[in-house]
Amino acid sequence: MTRQEQDYYHDISRQTQYLKRIAQALEEHTELMEQIVNKEKNDRLDRFKKTANLLYGNDATVNPSKGRSDDNYTYPQFVDKHYKSSGLDDQRDSIMHASQRNDLEQRMYNESQKLTGKEFQGWFDKLSKEEKAAYTNVYGFKI
Repeated sequence: MTRQEQDYYHDISRQTQYLKRIAQALEEHTELMEQIVNKEKNDRLDRFKKTANLLYGNDATVNPSKGRSDDNYTYPQFVDKHYKSSGLDDQRDSIMHASQRNDLEQRMYNESQKLTGKEFQGWFDKLSKEEKAAYTNVYGFKI
């Protein structure tokens, strides 16, 4: 082997060592960047969760004694606490049962059940006073 060939192979081995060091540095850099990106994602996610908890009352930082709990925010209690009754339940309860209706009231009930919302006003306007009174008796409210 000539001196030139020896130098050539020696240079190749040196270049291989440089490439190995570069590859190792790139791997370390990639791992470091992944850690930074994951930390930023987790930090953003944590900030988002804290903000959402504060907005929706899950976090008791504003009013420690009034944080969200199952006692305060189960569905029925939430509705009772924050929404007033519309009176529809009372109206539904006040609808006469079929056994309590006279013939005119039963006829008004049957006719009204066959109507669509669009047809109702025209039908109701054509009723006589007695028929309107029977209709309001059946449904328990005044129109």
